[in-house]
Amino acid sequence: MELVPLNLRERLLQNGAEVRENDDHIPLLKLFTPDANATWLISELDPEDPDQAFALCRVQHNANYVELKIMLNAPAIFI
Repeated sequence: MELVPLNLRERLLQNGAEVRENDDHIPLLKLFTPDANATWLISELDPEDPDQAFALCRVQHNANYVELKIMLNAPAIFI
C-alpha cells in the first residue's frame, strides 16, 4: 500500500526542497484514521529522506514530522 500518490510525491518533495524559515506550504495530502480519530495534513516530504513527512496533526494540534513507514505499519486504516 502506498500512502502518497505518485502525482503528489513530486510536489511534496519540491516543497521540502524549498523550505525556508517562516515559509509555510499548503497541505497537499490528508491522511486519517477513522478508528483513532487522527488526521494528518501533509505539506512536504524531506528530499534527503522521503519517508519523513512534515504534517499538521489534529491529535496534537501542532506541526511535526512523521515517518510514513510507521504510519503504514500501524494497526489502523488510512484513507
